[in-house]
Amino acid sequence: MIKSEYLADQNGAGKYGNCASCGKFYNEDPRMIRLTFIRDDSTRGYEICLCDECRMLLYHTV
Repeated sequence: MIKSEYLADQNGAGKYGNCASCGKFYNEDPRMIRLTFIRDDSTRGYEICLCDECRMLLYHTV
């Protein structure tokens, strides 16, 4: 399962992060997202954040 959420919509510690690709901080891009990858047979997930620019680059690459 892949879950996507905007950092700006989160509360507490969930609203902080930096882009895994370019290093931009959460307060520099209000459209930054957090992608969470969780396998069906696991409760542990892996998370990365992507700024809007790097997210679009990933979208066009895939």
